[in-house]
Amino acid sequence: KAVVSTQSTGYMNFRKKSTEAVSIYQFLMDLTGGAISLVQMGIIAYNFDDWKTFIGDFTKFGLAALSISYDLIFILQHYVLYRQSPPPITTALDTEPLFKEEISD
Repeated sequence: KAVVSTQSTGYMNFRKKSTEAVSIYQFLMDLTGGAISLVQMGIIAYNFDDWKTFIGDFTKFGLAALSISYDLIFILQHYVLYRQSPPPITTALDTEPLFKEEISD
C-alpha cells in the first residue's frame, strides 16, 4: 500500500509540477532512517567479516534501497525540479475580510 501511495504522490507532483501539498521533512527523515539501516548492515557485515549477510537479508536491504530511491525522487522534485512553483491562485474569498466592520455614529 505504501509503495502505491508513494508512486501516486510522485506522479501527482509531476502532473502539478509542484510539491506544495507534500511535507518534505517526512522524506528527509525517511532517507536518514534508510541510510542508517544500510550503515548498520555494513557495520555488522564488517565486524563479522561476512559480507554475504549484507545482501543476504534481502528484505531489510530491499526495503532500505526502495525507501531511499523514493525519497531521492521526492527530494529531487522538491529542491530541483519544482523549486520555483507558481504562486497560488487567489480568489475574492482570499482577499476579502471575513467580517466587515460597520461604524455607526
